[in-house]
Amino acid sequence: MRKNSTVSYPLTELHCHLLPGIDDGASSPEVSMQMLQMEREQGVQQILFTPHFYLHRTPLDVFLERRLDSAYQIKDALKESGMLCRFGAEVRMEDGLLNMDLRPLTMGKTDYLLLEWPMHSIFPLWGEELVDHIFDQGLTPVFAHIERFDWFWDDADYLEEFVDQGVISQVNAGTILDPVTQKKALRLIEDGLVHVIASDAHGVDHRVPNLGEAMKVIEKKLGSRKAAELSENANRIFHNQEMEEKSSGFSLFRRK
Repeated sequence: MRKNSTVSYPLTELHCHLLPGIDDGASSPEVSMQMLQMEREQGVQQILFTPHFYLHRTPLDVFLERRLDSAYQIKDALKESGMLCRFGAEVRMEDGLLNMDLRPLTMGKTDYLLLEWPMHSIFPLWGEELVDHIFDQGLTPVFAHIERFDWFWDDADYLEEFVDQGVISQVNAGTILDPVTQKKALRLIEDGLVHVIASDAHGVDHRVPNLGEAMKVIEKKLGSRKAAELSENANRIFHNQEMEEKSSGFSLFRRK
């Protein structure tokens, strides 16, 4: 167990790959249970499981069945954890989603959808169209780990255009803990362009549950009030509540 990894307020994990055998995260129920314990040690009390969804690989009905089967393998551990658990998906952006009802993929049956942009350097021409499609379904996109995409990480003005529409952006805890990326990530938080932190945990040896450690850094660098605000943002998403107006001068409301 890592020392001093928890903060004084409950944490909500909105992005992790803990369900066994469904994607590139936990490889077995045993690994899942170890990760679950690590999440608890980080101070997590609410957790949203978000296995990868790739439409070009897996039909929606098959994915939902696999997710259910995967959760069933660790049902006793989930119950014994004492954490409030819900299920969603990390939805990889692709043009086929433009023809889909996306509600079955939302974050715990909320009005929020965790959306992962394509992992290549070319901005998808239909990217903005898909974001509009999500809004048109009454959903709010949550952009996963925006630090991985040059068009956001290197162009805060472009990220701000989406935030002004009502998009929520998420950064991985590892980005806060990495000295190379920490300064820029903290600046984006201060500027109101990053709204939630999540671990995006995939295992017990690499890309581990580390949300509490990242929140401790944010407390130290930006103050306990900002860290608590980020935690409350995650809590609101988990419980399908809208964001409150922020004192820093920006607000996040779902686009009508």
